[in-house]
Amino acid sequence: MEKCVPFFIIILFQVLLLTILGVYLYGIEITQYSSYFLVVVLLSMQVTSWGVAIAAFAKTENTGLVMTNMIALGTAVACGLWTPFDQLPSYLKIIGMLFPQYWAHQGLVQSVSTLPGGENLILVTAVLIGYTLLGFILSLVGYKKYIKRARG
Repeated sequence: MEKCVPFFIIILFQVLLLTILGVYLYGIEITQYSSYFLVVVLLSMQVTSWGVAIAAFAKTENTGLVMTNMIALGTAVACGLWTPFDQLPSYLKIIGMLFPQYWAHQGLVQSVSTLPGGENLILVTAVLIGYTLLGFILSLVGYKKYIKRARG
């Protein structure tokens, strides 16, 4: 678990740097700083847990990179991060709502005044915590398999 902390901090700083750029370059106005920071911390925890899980299951570094890119890019398309969610086909909207990126995006939208909409923060928090716990559970399962492979 202590090996996750540096990655969590790196992800947290990346998101905060992107936030600073958004505020100064694009004029985004954050109206609810506590909500925004809560979603950023939960998102960083979720990404860290899934990154560790992918690393535990990947047999090589290249496999891990491919898995990460496929998951990140594929779900970004389905969650409306590249195209406005309203313009996605209905089946893709349903699929997109199954992934944590959709919920993190909705939580961030809720705390930014320049964007309309957003989901209830309690629901966003519950979904992100659920995916974080699932990621850490997968990490533990993968770590046990990793140890067996290393011994064998």
